[in-house]
Amino acid sequence: MRLFFSLAVLFVFMSFNAPAYAVLVTVDAGGGVGSYTSLSVVNGNPAVSYYDQPNGDLKFVRATDANGTAWGVPVSVDSAGSVGAYTSLGVVNGNPAISYYDQTNGDLKYVRAIDANGTAWGAPVSVDSVGNVGTYTSLGVINGNPAISYYDLTNGDLKYVRATDASGTAWNAPVSVDTVGNVGTYTSLGVVNGNPAIGYYDEANGDLKFVRATDADGTAWGVPVSVDVAGAVGTYTSLGVINGNPAIGYYDQTNSDLKYVRATDASGTAWGVPVSVDVAGAVGTYTSLGVINGNPAIGYYDQTNGDLKYVRATDASGTAWGVPVSVDTGGVVGQFVSLKVVNGNPSVSYLDVTNIDLKFARASDNNGTSWLAAPVIPISVPALSALGRMILFFLMGTTAVLLMRKRL
Repeated sequence: MRLFFSLAVLFVFMSFNAPAYAVLVTVDAGGGVGSYTSLSVVNGNPAVSYYDQPNGDLKFVRATDANGTAWGVPVSVDSAGSVGAYTSLGVVNGNPAISYYDQTNGDLKYVRAIDANGTAWGAPVSVDSVGNVGTYTSLGVINGNPAISYYDLTNGDLKYVRATDASGTAWNAPVSVDTVGNVGTYTSLGVVNGNPAIGYYDEANGDLKFVRATDADGTAWGVPVSVDVAGAVGTYTSLGVINGNPAIGYYDQTNSDLKYVRATDASGTAWGVPVSVDVAGAVGTYTSLGVINGNPAIGYYDQTNGDLKYVRATDASGTAWGVPVSVDTGGVVGQFVSLKVVNGNPSVSYLDVTNIDLKFARASDNNGTSWLAAPVIPISVPALSALGRMILFFLMGTTAVLLMRKRL
């Protein structure tokens, strides 16, 4: 009777005081999987496209709940040859779709699921097969149709292509957007003031660049703008629209810093002074920029410590930034980061380099202040009845893993 009363009191206490824990899960532990991740919300639940290196396959997996606590069985979307690097996942005409690189043939490819959850997929389409093309893909929906920015390795050019229909069944001829020198790696595509725009790296000059189309479809493009030219800067670009203006998160190779810059106008004609967001050690590769609860935020890799990190600005434009948070420190983790809002809270997909597994993390709050996963709590419960064990598991199971150990 006293045990039952104590459990009842514990139930009332935890009902009002149970902490909210973050989600930190291994999504695919197949070994050799999880590079080139791209996270999106697909039919209400988080989903990830990624590369299966041992098999040379493009893979897709979707969570079975809105928070990403549990995940379904991964699907091999394309397994014809060595395919699936440089993935970019989006929702196209209601169904998930992926742009990616076909390493075997040196082609840019695209594939779309035939259902809203990504259970089954259509036949892949070779979008550009002229030369060695299709690395550094970035998929977006431009004026109603899917479009892709990417790198032409043969010519060293930045290229763009848009489908002629809403599902991506057929595609227009690719457009060479920037052809001056070796340009176009680390592309990031977005819609800026109604027209497609791309952030990318100018390898010839070691500069961060930005270019915006002069029409809504991306048929013609304006003059590229050099956004940051101080040293070798601009790899791992991630473009977003922040408080109405385009902005880019990126890596400063010269100083090994995470940097951020925002335009001073809605079209990206002129740009503000770059901000060094994190300078503690070698940090800032694999950047992913997003808008989190109204302010810009970046997920990225800390090379010095081998950690996954996250930082959010303290204002809507990204003028000042908060203290970076280490999201995952278990081994060498945090490459190929992709940041999105999942069920209201910031979330990331990434590679666990130590185990070569695909992982997913979701913050416990909508700002990303806490990423503390549920702890393992060892509790010694002598002669606890089956009812008592069941009640305790109910009370703590949603916020912790309960290890029931019976004294001998």
